[in-house]
Amino acid sequence: SFIKKGFGTIVTGTVAEGRAKVGDLVEILPNGDCTKIRGLQSHGKNTQQIYKGDRAAINLLNMKLKNFHRGSVIATPKTIRNTKKIVAEIKLIKNTKWVLKHNQRLRLHFGTDEILGRIFFKNKKKIYKDQERNCLLFLESDIPVSLDDKFVIRSYSPMNTIGGGIVLYPIVDDHYI
Repeated sequence: SFIKKGFGTIVTGTVAEGRAKVGDLVEILPNGDCTKIRGLQSHGKNTQQIYKGDRAAINLLNMKLKNFHRGSVIATPKTIRNTKKIVAEIKLIKNTKWVLKHNQRLRLHFGTDEILGRIFFKNKKKIYKDQERNCLLFLESDIPVSLDDKFVIRSYSPMNTIGGGIVLYPIVDDHYI
């Protein structure tokens, strides 16, 4: 995100789902602020609408840079909610030396955001290289995620990439959404 003189706040990124057009009301997550789209560019050209897969620059009305951080999500209001609990399917990479253990602290990368959290398994308490398993993730910060969002798993320390996963159920207010 950045400020352009005469235009205001501009945010950039890839459209992950759906579409948006100039004048649409949008919500900035995880903080929940709402605003309107003032202008759009895709692939360096002005446009009235952006679609899934487009690289986009979005000019937002009356927003300050402090409302954004790396990993912020722009969505249609009330379509995505923040959560600290996720049911996920994870898989460790073939060449990792790490063994994931029940209650282990991890770094989870959703898009460009890094969140710390702990992993919980129901039955078997460990997962080894090239294995996959469903788990529950308890995050240390609220994040906006949706069904089928993908993420990268890194060890807490030292930082090594050890696997990846996909969101099966974001849990909000202790209910599946």
